[in-house]
Amino acid sequence: MKKKSGQKGKENYYNDNALNLGVKGKVVIILVVLILFVAFYLLTIYIVNKDSNINTDNKVNESQEKSISYDKILLGRSFSMNDDDYYVIYYDSSNTDTSSIYNELVTNYKVKEDALPIYYVDMGDGLNKNHSTNEESNRSPNGVDDLLINGPTLIRFQDGKVIDYRQGEEDIKNILN
Repeated sequence: MKKKSGQKGKENYYNDNALNLGVKGKVVIILVVLILFVAFYLLTIYIVNKDSNINTDNKVNESQEKSISYDKILLGRSFSMNDDDYYVIYYDSSNTDTSSIYNELVTNYKVKEDALPIYYVDMGDGLNKNHSTNEESNRSPNGVDDLLINGPTLIRFQDGKVIDYRQGEEDIKNILN
């Protein structure tokens, strides 16, 4: 019988100890979770604000001038933008040489007084790749399903219809300069 009472004593001892650790453990766990939430929140704020270096005068910082200053869209939205008259430029942004050329062309174009809205489609994006071709591109598509892009292309849309189609660096430069 003594063994049984001794075992009960051990069980009570362990249960009491577990209960005490449980309360302390809960407090510690809550504190750790709160500290983690605060750390992730601060990290998120840092990452989000890291690239937005705008001065209080609303002047763009040098590092931001180098970034793309126009709207990136998916190819599927090419025919359905809210503007009545706009351009969409298509090129693969993973090619850093061509990417910098077209970024500069578009940035310079946007500061013109009579500039139309211009949107960018990254042909390197997996969602747009099924419209990329190595064969002849379709220069007069009626909709997204007909749109085939072969290399850098600039298309002017008016009321959801293609009114001008330019392909290649020189043709695009002639329009945007």
